[in-house]
Amino acid sequence: MEAAREHTREFIFDYSTPLNLWSLLGFYVQMATTTFVGFHIGRNGWVRRIPEFRPLVRKLQWRALALGVVFAAIFGIIREFNRVPGPSLIKIIGSNAYVLCRLAMMGFYVLTIVRLAQSPDWQRRFAPIAATGRMPRTNYLLQTLMATTLFYGWGFGLFGKVGPALGLVIAFAIYFLIQIPLSVWWLRRHEYGPMEYLWRRLTYAQPPSLQTAAASMA
Repeated sequence: MEAAREHTREFIFDYSTPLNLWSLLGFYVQMATTTFVGFHIGRNGWVRRIPEFRPLVRKLQWRALALGVVFAAIFGIIREFNRVPGPSLIKIIGSNAYVLCRLAMMGFYVLTIVRLAQSPDWQRRFAPIAATGRMPRTNYLLQTLMATTLFYGWGFGLFGKVGPALGLVIAFAIYFLIQIPLSVWWLRRHEYGPMEYLWRRLTYAQPPSLQTAAASMA
């Protein structure tokens, strides 16, 4: 109940303060634009044309890394030397550098995986990870449940007690030791993740088949 009250207080504060509303608008724009990028890539069938795009993918990969490093440096320097509270032009520049850094590094990571996935050896290595991508809603909610249990007061209360190194270890443990094996195990027996099944049921007003993957292949 304490966590629920605190989140309610934060929600009211965020949506009733003009400066916070401006930040939220920027966040929504980021989400909408990156979603549109994914939609545009899928709509034009670029994923199926990766072999013919290999030279372009390689070029964009390293350009994205270069831009990510540059924008990260700009953001880091501006943040380090402008810690006085309150808005300013230089902070706006720093915030935009942060957004562009995230987009560029995301592009670099995606393009790196795209290039590696063209190799049969890497396709085998990525296969278990692909299983988590087939049940994203289930894994998102499961990760939320595990992390809040670890960090919130109603669980182990580790918030503020874990440094970056241990936090990284916990993140890798949750994903690689729990979620990937669980996703592989589930999808060997079912076509959809449990929450994906529910989402399709709500979307199409009829139950999709929870058949096993083997039966689906047959």
